[in-house]
Amino acid sequence: MGKTSDSFKRQIGRDAGKVVSNFLFKDKHATPFRRANSLEKKQSKNQQIAHKLKEKQNLNAIDNAVIGAIDQVISLQIPQDENQIVNILNGFDVQLKASKWQESDGNENEEEIKIRNKYPDAVLEKYKQCVQELEFINANQKRIEFYKKKLKKHKRIRFISKNKTYVIIFGLLIAIFIIGGIASIFE
Repeated sequence: MGKTSDSFKRQIGRDAGKVVSNFLFKDKHATPFRRANSLEKKQSKNQQIAHKLKEKQNLNAIDNAVIGAIDQVISLQIPQDENQIVNILNGFDVQLKASKWQESDGNENEEEIKIRNKYPDAVLEKYKQCVQELEFINANQKRIEFYKKKLKKHKRIRFISKNKTYVIIFGLLIAIFIIGGIASIFE
């Protein structure tokens, strides 16, 4: 009984020492428990890498789709006929209303937002070229003015959409100054 009990005591002492050592020194001391934890960390890191790779592939797919759509807009030849140009401009109006600009506010989707904003930017640029072409072919002056106003409106919408935060802050500051000016008049 002497050797068995001594062996049992040593084993309990060794195990207790490992528990205390793991508690005090954490990863500085190798134990089977730490190896299992390391495996979990390794799997977690692999999952993070796989997730980032999938996000990058998703961004590349979106970018390729947007570039394809932009190429279609760029390759569109502007005709010399006023009515055909008007038809193209009306189509661009619909596209600009359907695919709106987004503000990149520094979140994780910022790259995707920048990519998606390329398409309405390209459509707006082609819109501008069509309006210029209407001027060059000496189209109906009322029609030219109408589409120039729409072009300004689309540019204003783009600015506001891309800079919502700054526009809101600026608007609040102006409102505060106006209210302060009105309050000082009544004092």
